[in-house]
Amino acid sequence: MDTEIQKFFNNKTVFVTGGTGFLGKVLIEKILRCTNIKRIYVLARSRAGQDVKERFNEIIKTPLFDKLHATRPKFMDCVQLMEGDCAQDKLGLSNDDYLTLVENVEVILHCAATVRFNEKLSVATAINVQGTVDIVAMAKEMQHLVSFVHVSTAFVTSTTHTEERICSENLSVTCQQLLSVKEALGDEKFDSLSSKFVGKFPNTYTFTKAITENFIRSEASSLPICIFRPGIILSTYQEPFGGWIDNIQGAVGVTFGVLMGVLRVVNIAYPRHAPIVPVDYCANMILAAAWSNASSSNKCSSTKEIPIYNLIPDEPNFLTWGQYIDTLVNYNNDMPYSKMLWYPTIRLIGSPRLYGLATIMYQTVPAYVMQLFFKISGSKISMLKVNEKIARLTDAAAHFITHDFTFATTNTRHLWQSMSPEDRKLFDFDMTSVDWNEYLLRFAKGLREFIGKEEPETIPAAKSKLKRFYMCHVALNSVVCVGLLWTTQYIFF
Repeated sequence: MDTEIQKFFNNKTVFVTGGTGFLGKVLIEKILRCTNIKRIYVLARSRAGQDVKERFNEIIKTPLFDKLHATRPKFMDCVQLMEGDCAQDKLGLSNDDYLTLVENVEVILHCAATVRFNEKLSVATAINVQGTVDIVAMAKEMQHLVSFVHVSTAFVTSTTHTEERICSENLSVTCQQLLSVKEALGDEKFDSLSSKFVGKFPNTYTFTKAITENFIRSEASSLPICIFRPGIILSTYQEPFGGWIDNIQGAVGVTFGVLMGVLRVVNIAYPRHAPIVPVDYCANMILAAAWSNASSSNKCSSTKEIPIYNLIPDEPNFLTWGQYIDTLVNYNNDMPYSKMLWYPTIRLIGSPRLYGLATIMYQTVPAYVMQLFFKISGSKISMLKVNEKIARLTDAAAHFITHDFTFATTNTRHLWQSMSPEDRKLFDFDMTSVDWNEYLLRFAKGLREFIGKEEPETIPAAKSKLKRFYMCHVALNSVVCVGLLWTTQYIFF
């Protein structure tokens, strides 16, 4: 017997943007596996030498879709790919495809965005802002639209506390002003003014997301729209299996750098909360929000606030960055990477001043020593280039891992409480029930397999390599300490 959410999606026509992204893939798999929709339209860009059909065929060959292939072999019968691009006018759709969407779509799940934190402002504006402006314009033309979920971010404000409301604080321009300036100046000059526009926001990603939310409040409140704000999205927890991940942005890239032995210092205070959420929980909540938003009691009007849902770890089940790092490093001892470049170890430094000193001692100096070691051994690995790449990763993720954020979750709790026991089981997003040790174990295994491209058979050899690197690590630390003591004695005595 179908649940309430399943009944809502039965025979519905759904339009998904960002369907080839990390969250979008999981969302599409969940929809196709757990609902009996009539059709799902997927907006996708072609790439050099690869059209949208070839690109999507590659996606559905990944392990993420294995369970769907087994339970619903003909799932592609209800999938229709739409070639387009959120950065282009009218989403880059052909006239026929645009008309098809206007005449048939009942539910919009808008996940498309550039998630590169330090993306050029022109690119972030084109995709995150103009793309949403165009999809809202399309939604207003749709004849059968009953629900519209816009995916934003829990870090959309310029402060460390996020309410369940749209915030305009510290925004220097409106959506229309930003788009007008971009068009008038051209991308190059527009990008040169990035810091003036972004202001107190940490990066172009959060700034353009805030601009977009304010546009939705002013121009889309008549639509049946709600906003979903996830925290830092990591691997799946339960569905279709635990540990699947294919995204190395942000915290994932930092974690991978630690476990590969190339990142040894991070500017994080041990007790700060880690606002991490599983990607399958995000997909589940998007579908639950779409269902709830379609009911007459939750439909928006020009006089009613747009529903906003923040999904982050909730009390009393918080996770700290210290627990996160310690747990993953401990798991790594049992399943290290055969391709690791050095012994994985990490120091969490809360003080910015001490972090700068620690970076020189434990990151920069060892990189030069390791570069010399690799050169002598005939290796082509450039530790200096690796170090530069790691520095860019940590700089981009710094805002999200160096501050202690707090979030309001009243709407999220109410949504959860409104769901039936059957829906709670099928569309689980209860962050209070996450077993963090188990989740991080699955994440560690998935990171090793899907990002590190390491098979389980390589673990024994990797453990031997870990022991050798540990001895080198101890020796290198001794050399650095002796060198610093000698330098100190030379300078001061």
